Amino acid sequence: MSHKSAFIRLRPGPALDFYERNREAFMLAAFILAGALLGVMPAGRRIFAAGWLLLLCLSVFLVNRPFYLFLLTLFLVPMPDLIPAAMLTNVNIFVTLLFVLVLSRELVTRTDLRIKITEPGVLFILFAIVCGFYLYPVYTGAPAYFRASMTNWVLLVMGMTMYFFGLYFIGDGRRLNQALAVMLAAALAISLFNVLIYVYFMKTFGVYSLYKLRELTYSLPAMRYIGMLYGNPNVVGGFIAYVASFLAGYVFVNRKLWKPAAALGAVYLAAIVLIASRSALLGAFVPILIFFVLHLKARRTLRWVVVTHLFLFAAALIFTLYFLVPVEYNVIKYTFAEGGPDPSTMQRLVLWKGIAKWLAENPWGFGYFAFKFRDVLHFSPNLELEISPPDMTPHSAYFDVMLDSGIPGFLLFAAGFFLVIRKAFAVYRGGGDVRYRAAAFGVFCALCTVSLLFVTNMQQRVVTFMGYVWFMACLPHKIDDLIKSGK
Repeated sequence: MSHKSAFIRLRPGPALDFYERNREAFMLAAFILAGALLGVMPAGRRIFAAGWLLLLCLSVFLVNRPFYLFLLTLFLVPMPDLIPAAMLTNVNIFVTLLFVLVLSRELVTRTDLRIKITEPGVLFILFAIVCGFYLYPVYTGAPAYFRASMTNWVLLVMGMTMYFFGLYFIGDGRRLNQALAVMLAAALAISLFNVLIYVYFMKTFGVYSLYKLRELTYSLPAMRYIGMLYGNPNVVGGFIAYVASFLAGYVFVNRKLWKPAAALGAVYLAAIVLIASRSALLGAFVPILIFFVLHLKARRTLRWVVVTHLFLFAAALIFTLYFLVPVEYNVIKYTFAEGGPDPSTMQRLVLWKGIAKWLAENPWGFGYFAFKFRDVLHFSPNLELEISPPDMTPHSAYFDVMLDSGIPGFLLFAAGFFLVIRKAFAVYRGGGDVRYRAAAFGVFCALCTVSLLFVTNMQQRVVTFMGYVWFMACLPHKIDDLIKSGK
């Protein structure tokens, strides 16, 4: 499919003109209201409200510097929830709403605002619309749970805005480099925070053995601290893994930056090893596998070199899965000791078998986020899962998308990312500035890692995880435009 794009043209209207003329009054009213709310809030929540007010002040200061406001938002998107219990009152949603402030300014200050739409962008928009239609079965079948489904759909859409604002704000190579630097810095902050958490574990629980520390990772006291970030070690580990994959792919092409990249990579890998997530550990191997395949395809590669590389790769993978994964989640150890997979893996296999039967019965899906409320909706009375606790999730983004929106939603979701991955590899092979080719190949490695992570985890609605996935998805087409325009 050839590279095509279109533009949506927006023109300011009277309401936006009125806002622009009275912008200072609106901002003053917002500050007065925020101060009043801060005064009447319980003492325990004032610190969170103060943080919001600080972000609001900073956003107002940057309102005439929209690109720097975008960089601030890009840095904050993967950060932890301020109030995890309230899904619509977290920093991810708040910083996404900052885009509304930027967009309103652009609408009132430009006579002709053009927002670029690419082929994957059209598919992603259609995917969000299809998922929106699939809210209806939940509304009619379980009205009490409709709000939760709507909330998760809003999270999906707000994460997806990173794709389109990336297309809008990345106007040249300098801005691209700044955005990538902010992305890597945010991942570094999260990695360092996780490493510090594990240092705290060592001192608090008196555990200094790395092996016992990995077992502690999945204990209830440790999960409580890790939950402050993402609620699940697999999600935060997967996030760090795909950012590390981007860094590895970038340096594979642009090797002049190997020294700072090695320092960053060491922190990322330290966090991944300490978190001990199986999917994150496997994700860290994806760029190595890609490098290996590219090396195999290179001309004049000696056969003994191929065999040696294959042996080293397999040995490193087996060593990682055997020694770095806690016992209760260790597939290799359980297989040798018990003759079958560990309980966690077996539980997922049985669960997926039941879900496959459900999807065979109704390939058009059951409703957005409906699987969570399957005991209430009774959307498949003829089939029962062999294990079906009320809080059990599909544990696979691919199955989750098919349950939410059926084959139509899955095809749109998969086709959009397939086009992005294919475009990233094409830009990498197409020549041009080494920095652009490096960024494109980094995106290719990162999205291949995400594709693997989606097999055993479901993060497609988690803004902290998906924010950078959507942002990186816009880069291949944007880089192609920058190369063609010579910017």
